[in-house]
Amino acid sequence: MELTDFISKYNELKDEEKKDFSRVILRLLSESYLICDIKEDYDDYYFALSRERSSMIDAYLSIINKKLIIDKDHGIIAVSNINDTSSVKLNKRDTVILLILKYLYLEKIKNSKDITSYNVIISINEINKFIMNYQIYRSELKLSQIRDSLDSLKEYKCLNYKMDENGEIKIELYQTINYLVDIKDINELIESFKDFKEYNDETN
Repeated sequence: MELTDFISKYNELKDEEKKDFSRVILRLLSESYLICDIKEDYDDYYFALSRERSSMIDAYLSIINKKLIIDKDHGIIAVSNINDTSSVKLNKRDTVILLILKYLYLEKIKNSKDITSYNVIISINEINKFIMNYQIYRSELKLSQIRDSLDSLKEYKCLNYKMDENGEIKIELYQTINYLVDIKDINELIESFKDFKEYNDETN
């Protein structure tokens, strides 16, 4: 859609539709993703999914060198830079945690017999078990360290976490993690950890 067409289409919108359009644009720019499986995203996801609305959103985003990506198979609408340059900037520990989460996500999806959602649940123990099994660090990470990394990664809308009734933290991984780590083969993912293995006491 050309910019002139966008302006014409936008002017045809009712006031309430203009408010909806502005809200969805702001959410996409601030959160990067709309996920159908997330209750808070559901209405905005389907607003942006329609052919006319998606064309308008894409035309608007093109002004700032961004594009709209629609992944109906996984229920994701995303915003990306037109030149595909990544804006994800993580420190070393956050990167390690992200790669571990991607591994656990692939494992859960692979072993699931009945997938009704592409979101999966994992525990803190599973993260530390992976760390020790593959000797990424000499000891398990502290809960505070993992939570700090989880808080950083939450900014990219790939997860959420909360404490259950037993006082254990449960991490819900969203399918958007596939956009942050574009590795689909588990063996290839394991190979990537060789760059992060440490055999000293530093765990940052």
